[in-house]
Amino acid sequence: SFVWPVASTVVGLAAFAALLAIDRRSHSTPRLRRSLPWLTIGTAVLLLTCQTVFLVIDDVDIPSTYLVEYQPTAAVTTLQRIAGSSLVGLGEATKLWGGLDLGLAPNTNIPFGIHEFAEYDPIAPLAYFTEWSAINHTSSGLSGDYVFTPGIASATVARRYGISYVLERHGDPGPSGAVFVTRLGNEDLYRIPGAAAATLVPSASSTGWPSTDAPGKAVPVEWPGPSEARVVTKASSAQVLRLRVGSFPGWHATIDGRPLALTPYLSMMLQARIPPGRHVIVLQYWPHRFTEGIVLAVLTVVALVIAAFVARRRDVIARASRAPPA
Repeated sequence: SFVWPVASTVVGLAAFAALLAIDRRSHSTPRLRRSLPWLTIGTAVLLLTCQTVFLVIDDVDIPSTYLVEYQPTAAVTTLQRIAGSSLVGLGEATKLWGGLDLGLAPNTNIPFGIHEFAEYDPIAPLAYFTEWSAINHTSSGLSGDYVFTPGIASATVARRYGISYVLERHGDPGPSGAVFVTRLGNEDLYRIPGAAAATLVPSASSTGWPSTDAPGKAVPVEWPGPSEARVVTKASSAQVLRLRVGSFPGWHATIDGRPLALTPYLSMMLQARIPPGRHVIVLQYWPHRFTEGIVLAVLTVVALVIAAFVARRRDVIARASRAPPA
């Protein structure tokens, strides 16, 4: 997934080197010196156009610029009404590609406001695919195409990941332990009892973690923004808070304003130890790579400004040296 960013960087550096070489030659060629600003602007426009065309072609299968493509059907509208903000999983656990043929195509569920337990993302961790199959013994989707569409075989598996509803092909049996809700087009919708986005699980040990499927109490999760979550807990004994939030590097947590250590849960989600009493837990997403990227971007801008200043100063000196004496 880093091939194209590297290629873009190489092309950009090559273009910059070529312009720098032309700039040096322009000191002895007045005509070339006059055309250099237009040549620089033209190069920048050409690079930007090529990059834009590449991105449009690469994303052609998801026509996000055409709103008419996302007119909801009656089945989609019903699913929106029933599921609300709950997480919706896919059935067909016995198929090699999981629930790829069910629900909405990964990521096209976003315009409909349906939270689907599936994604297409080339930077998704490979652990999503390997760990899912190892833990749940069903297909995780198509790892070669980065399509994560795991099949939900039972209510137990669904509760692990906070999946409140599961779609299954009409006529096929739903996940074991699930409750049939209604038919949606050519699919059936099942409800998962006890599923929640966050749960408090009693902790009997200060070192070990509760078992994978230890029962817990559901607690609401507030999302003030896309990169921040807030949970309020209240318990008379020590608990483990299990959050159905992707365990990507960059999540930081506080409890009552103090740092809170986060630990992966089932390799894909997060959990933390919570002491007795009432507490406010806040999660914020800010990877270190963001900070490094900003620093590099600022340094690059400063370097370009300095380079432009030096080039301008050399040009002035060169002109002065060629000017006839007064």
